[in-house]
Amino acid sequence: MLYSIITVAVCLVSSVNSVSLQQVNTNLPDGVDRFNGPVIGVLAEPYCISLDPKKAGFNHGCEQSPQSGVDVWAYKYLEAAGARVIGIPYNIPEAEVHQLFDQMHGVYFPGGDASLEYDSQYYKTANILFKRAKEANDAGIHFPILGICMGFQLLTVLQSQDYSVLEHGVYDSHGVLFQLERTEETQDSRLLGQNAPKLVTDHFYNTPSTANFHYDGITMENYAKNEHLNEFYRVVSTNHDLKGRPFVSTVEAYDYPFYGLQWHPEGVQFSWSPHSMFVDRTMESIMSVQYLANFFIGEARKCSHPNVDNSLTLDSLYLYNQQPVIKGNSSAVYLFVRDNSALDA
Repeated sequence: MLYSIITVAVCLVSSVNSVSLQQVNTNLPDGVDRFNGPVIGVLAEPYCISLDPKKAGFNHGCEQSPQSGVDVWAYKYLEAAGARVIGIPYNIPEAEVHQLFDQMHGVYFPGGDASLEYDSQYYKTANILFKRAKEANDAGIHFPILGICMGFQLLTVLQSQDYSVLEHGVYDSHGVLFQLERTEETQDSRLLGQNAPKLVTDHFYNTPSTANFHYDGITMENYAKNEHLNEFYRVVSTNHDLKGRPFVSTVEAYDYPFYGLQWHPEGVQFSWSPHSMFVDRTMESIMSVQYLANFFIGEARKCSHPNVDNSLTLDSLYLYNQQPVIKGNSSAVYLFVRDNSALDA
């Protein structure tokens, strides 16, 4: 019996890795460093430190906080796929954002509760990164972006330039697993289409397995009537919340390596807090979410930005050089402190 279990495990790993390795390691540009992992910048969110638990953490009341944070979920998820992870404080000056961009190989917009309105500093910094990523790809430099939950919503607002495309507080989809629902364009998806490992697509499309923690989202109706969105992003999957209200759950850009998930793959492996104990942690689920991380970091490996080994700027932003705030139950936040007055300089 033990031998059979081990054999099944090996087969599952092989079935994912044999396909995903082909996808993430081919067609690398000449001169790409194969021995140093790509640098992924995670846009850190405003974070409040307070004795009042209702005010502490990531929330809408922190837009001007000098602290910004990266949740350990995102950090572990990206590092497990071979990335070197830095935090990008949301409130660094624009000149520093441009400097960092040229030293990174991809950007990750995490989940959270930051303001995505145009006048928020979080949106302004994200918009710089989004525009630079577009410009890089247009110039032949492969530069990917992955957005998770709020990061998915951010990708839609950045492209549409219309905050109202989002529906706020209407979805009953917090703390629930859904199986992805296919669309007419699913099979053409680079991420989760016909060329993705069968184990992965069977799992996500046939099993309630995607972890959802959101009240906001975008409807297919709003997506369809906004040409900035429907001409830019392919809708890979949709879902319905517990009350039957539909929302877009996975997108990817047609002509850019930009990907957005309304759901949280990173929580499957790395969150053990009480509010996430409903998450599917079967071997199929672990292999499937790891495939997504491998895919994204595989995209980042194609970026021809040089690896900078002795950058003081990068060293100061690596998460290992930050002091984590431990929240218990495998949860922690890495904090960056910046003086907001520098934004006005």
